[in-house]
Amino acid sequence: GLMRAQLGATTTALADLDMAIRLSPKLAHAYAQRGAIRSGRKELKLAHMDFQKAVSLRPKDPTVWFMLGDHYARHGDTTNALQSFNRGLEFDPESVRLLRRRGGLYQALKDIPKALADFTRALAIDPSNAEIRGLRARLYAESGHLPEAIKDYSTALRSDPTNFLTWLSRATVYHHSGDVAAAKRDLEQGEKVAGQKAEFWQERALIEAGWGDHPASLKSVGRALAMGGGKNPRLFLLRAELREAAGKLEGAISDFERFLELKPDDQLADQLRTRVGVLRGRLGK
Repeated sequence: GLMRAQLGATTTALADLDMAIRLSPKLAHAYAQRGAIRSGRKELKLAHMDFQKAVSLRPKDPTVWFMLGDHYARHGDTTNALQSFNRGLEFDPESVRLLRRRGGLYQALKDIPKALADFTRALAIDPSNAEIRGLRARLYAESGHLPEAIKDYSTALRSDPTNFLTWLSRATVYHHSGDVAAAKRDLEQGEKVAGQKAEFWQERALIEAGWGDHPASLKSVGRALAMGGGKNPRLFLLRAELREAAGKLEGAISDFERFLELKPDDQLADQLRTRVGVLRGRLGK
């Protein structure tokens, strides 16, 4: 179905690029685009040859360096990825796309200062970039810079007050900072803008569980399931954990079993089957 259609689309795109290169052998972006498709198909040697050709034709083109760096990053070669992004930024120091991608790679490498520096530089160039502001806010929160995270989330919410995930994110930071009242206000505001979206209640349930508010989390899981989240295994697993902690063993068994129906080959499956057996023993069944 979908995979076959995608494969067919990339095959067609490759044929078109082959033709373009035959007609214009010095078309650097055609080589780079073909390299990107081959990279996605894991034809790494062919992809590398295409990218090297593109770089040789357009050595000062930041787009070509971005695509080469993206190829390296996707396949785990972080050293060459960073070198490629650095080269691209030499030729276009104000490329928000390159700064965002390099910052994301630094974040993955746990180099928080450099990641923050890239996101901050990108936002100085494009202050309205909600995606990068969200990335920086999350990074601030994860590294313990809670006031800065709240400031970024607040800026994002002024730009887009309808994004319920941002309300949830700021609520989490407020809670970590000890302002429980503000956290609850943000949860309520998120609920107002989310409407009937199961995703809001899924995320809210996980947040409340993390806060140790098990009754509220159970209620939110129920709302998520009622709104169409019934095919999400993690909801059943979360509710099973919460029910077991509350001593509601029959409900916990039911939810663990529903999780196992949906994900019989999950890495936790054997452990959960044993756990269900123990719970049945506790019930005397």
